[in-house]
Amino acid sequence: MTPLMLVDDLMGRGVYLTVAGDALELDAPPNVVTDADVEALRANKQAVVAILRLDAGLSITDADAELLACEEIAPADVPMCDRCGRLCDVQTLAETWHCSHCDPAAAARRERTVRLMERAKSIRCYNQPCNG
Repeated sequence: MTPLMLVDDLMGRGVYLTVAGDALELDAPPNVVTDADVEALRANKQAVVAILRLDAGLSITDADAELLACEEIAPADVPMCDRCGRLCDVQTLAETWHCSHCDPAAAARRERTVRLMERAKSIRCYNQPCNG
């Protein structure tokens, strides 16, 4: 059973799960939570905490909060490289633009940024349906 299935199953049985810092708190009717449930929660605690934080509209970590604040850039707002005249194709999280043609390290920064943006998109999509 995945952590999400575990949370859904427990909530379906009337168990209220909340997060207090990094601790899980359960409020359940008598005899609803089994020893197997407790063991599954212990084994999947980190994922369950992340699910509950996302469900509450909170970020999982400070880094995730930073990613959620990222916005897409309109093509007209992308600057031209002063050296070669091409469009700058890499923007760091510090909002510095680079041209991968003129700056060899820019390609690696672009790959890191793409991975971070994909992670941010998956976090957003968890909270609300996304298209594309």
